[in-house]
Amino acid sequence: MDVDKNGLTLPFILVIWVMAFGFSRVTGVWIDLSSRSKSLLPVLLIIGGGFALDWTYGETLITEYMVGHGYSRCEAGDWEHGNGKSRVWFADYVLAASDCREHIK
Repeated sequence: MDVDKNGLTLPFILVIWVMAFGFSRVTGVWIDLSSRSKSLLPVLLIIGGGFALDWTYGETLITEYMVGHGYSRCEAGDWEHGNGKSRVWFADYVLAASDCREHIK
């Protein structure tokens, strides 16, 4: 089974967004989105926070989930698809160690 290693980036960005606006609502400190210059910092922090969470915890969470379902990582089968911004890195997980073989490109 091939899994996108950065598949949790969007959910992490959404979590940071909900936390930021929830904090803003609770404390009464509003994030001013009235102009582009005032909204740039909060938007960058939200997106950057999502990428930081994904970089820190994403692969670990995916691996723990897959191991919990009986899969093991086959690093010889890891592969990438696409070029530039469309590049996606897939991690290969197998049920049996004997199924671990190098991915044919």
